Amino acid sequence: MVMKRYPHELYICDGQTASLGTSGDWSASEGSYTLVGECREEPNGSGRTVTLNDGTLRQFSSMIYLPVGIIGVDVGAKLYVNSEDGSLRFIGKVLRVSYDRKHSRIWA
Repeated sequence: MVMKRYPHELYICDGQTASLGTSGDWSASEGSYTLVGECREEPNGSGRTVTLNDGTLRQFSSMIYLPVGIIGVDVGAKLYVNSEDGSLRFIGKVLRVSYDRKHSRIWA
């Protein structure tokens, strides 16, 4: 059996959209989720923390590894990760993103 380096799929929400209702009121609805690419999601079982861009420490739930070349993931974006069998593996928000030489990482 061959082990895949990135066995999971990462989906990112494109934000919220606003629409004008028939009564003239604006309502916000959640945007749609788009497949970003393959990833490897690892739960943070040890309670480690990450330093955010503003210098504060925050405990994260999951570390998500992406292959080189995937860019454009925004801090604060909603995301979810599917397992190999298509079932939901993780859902959360992007806390920090790092684009490194060998891979990219998302703390969520």
